[in-house]
Amino acid sequence: MQLPRLKLTASKQLAGLLSLLYAITLVILLFSNGHGWLKLLLLLAVSIYVWYAITRFALRTSSSAIMQCWLDEKGLWNLQTKTGRLYRGILRGDSLITPYLTILSFKINKRYWPLAITITPDAIDKEAFRRLRVYLRTTYAKTARIDAY
Repeated sequence: MQLPRLKLTASKQLAGLLSLLYAITLVILLFSNGHGWLKLLLLLAVSIYVWYAITRFALRTSSSAIMQCWLDEKGLWNLQTKTGRLYRGILRGDSLITPYLTILSFKINKRYWPLAITITPDAIDKEAFRRLRVYLRTTYAKTARIDAY
């Protein structure tokens, strides 16, 4: 089974989920005990991170957002950002594959932190998403190099 080039788009589902989690965090912070300045500092930190997560992983408007990915004939994954920067790496063993959410984690050469892609059904062609999940659960899990750490 050969995988096509996966073209990722904005995900309203993921943006909604991240916004809901932010709202829950906001309520918890507002009703928690503690100094006002500490609450404000935590709220600022959470707000910055949520903005980053929504623009990079959900809406894909960030310049570092992954817009395309494909598996080459050598078994390496190619990840292309919105600005055209290309990363090559191998899929890590801690990737998550479910029918509603797939998080692919890649080990990129000369990079300490892994690079992750969050894929929901509304961010990709339905058939391509199904083929990706089937491929990852069957063929790739048995044959390719999977690096857990």
